[in-house]
Amino acid sequence: LLHTIPDKLKPEELQELKIWLVEDPHLERLYFALQDIRTVYAVETQEAGEEALQKWIVDHLYSPTPAVRSIAKTIVQGQEPIQHYFSFRVTNAKIEGTHNKVKVIKRRAYGYRNL
Repeated sequence: LLHTIPDKLKPEELQELKIWLVEDPHLERLYFALQDIRTVYAVETQEAGEEALQKWIVDHLYSPTPAVRSIAKTIVQGQEPIQHYFSFRVTNAKIEGTHNKVKVIKRRAYGYRNL
């Protein structure tokens, strides 16, 4: 429920999500930070994207939730490559996913002597 775009949730799922968010303010801040970053990446032009990214950073850099602050600091450090996305609309997500899968396979195979 937390990772799904709100427009794609069923009414009963939306209700359950609202209950979760009311019960836990940290979860609520994390959830809305995620939704805000989704709107940043949905922006059409480079200028609007860079502006939306700056607004996201300002809104979340001093969040009371440590995880949100940490994400905002990471985005500040890698801001230039992130802004390139708005120019070219290309990410390295697929290769990063493949790299992660290779690492998991290597970790699980640790200790085998031979094939």
